[in-house]
Amino acid sequence: IWNKRCLPLTFTFENEMIHLKTSLPVLLFPRLTFGGKKKRLSFTVTRSDNNRVETSISIPEDLTRYVTGRKLRENQWEIEFDTAKVDEKISHISGMIKIKDELSNIEEQIPLIAEIGGNK
Repeated sequence: IWNKRCLPLTFTFENEMIHLKTSLPVLLFPRLTFGGKKKRLSFTVTRSDNNRVETSISIPEDLTRYVTGRKLRENQWEIEFDTAKVDEKISHISGMIKIKDELSNIEEQIPLIAEIGGNK
């Protein structure tokens, strides 16, 4: 029986990230502008026991207007944030993206934070 506490998922992020020792990493999209270019982050998920992972992600409905995910490999994803539909009164958007290892059923939630302001 795999124990989530003994065998956590490990996340490796490229580009912007925040990682506090007591918490999971945060997908951070800083300094986005209204109607600006789409920004992308990628991350890789590994197992602490080096076993194979096959990941899936779940983006909450309130984020799907701005956020899309694309699978690059079995354990690697690219998340894209598009400011085209963001209301100019909004300065921050946040939510939780669920990541699941399909082979072990281990799930984690990763916070996503976008800082938005100004025009392109």
